[in-house]
Amino acid sequence: MASAQGRGWRSFLRPVLGEPGREPQGLAFEGTEFQLRLTGDWRQVPGDDPEQFSFASDEKRTVVVISSLPVRLPPSRLLEAAKRLGDTRREAEQSIPGRKVTLGGIGAELRDDGELGHVAYAGYDDHGTIFRFMGWATEAKLLSLWVSTETTDNALSKRIFEEVFAGFRFYVP
Repeated sequence: MASAQGRGWRSFLRPVLGEPGREPQGLAFEGTEFQLRLTGDWRQVPGDDPEQFSFASDEKRTVVVISSLPVRLPPSRLLEAAKRLGDTRREAEQSIPGRKVTLGGIGAELRDDGELGHVAYAGYDDHGTIFRFMGWATEAKLLSLWVSTETTDNALSKRIFEEVFAGFRFYVP
């Protein structure tokens, strides 16, 4: 446990309150299909794909990738599309050469009175990374959220994912 002895109260509280006169760091991304609001050292990482958005935090050793692909789906195919989205992502996880991946079970279901197909899984690799994925199928888009943290601490990875998910909102359809 850290001790405040020998330090002024201001220096002891600085990690909690931040530097005097400094605004808290953070990210506020507003896209056409989703919003992402995060605190800390998060930044957007430039990319070439207009349907994919990447964000990174050095402090958390985490990368977030959000993809949105326009589609036209009837409500009767939302669950099937969500399952296929999850299967495609899992195949991509396993296709990287020199990387051994262990994947947990995949779950898929209809949500919000049948307006959304939802899919989720988690896994880890032999390079010390834990990743978590959620995807959604609506009548107008396939949307995915992938969060990868350089850690072998599952509880830490889960906390970071929950922080990211809490700051993530998307539009239906």
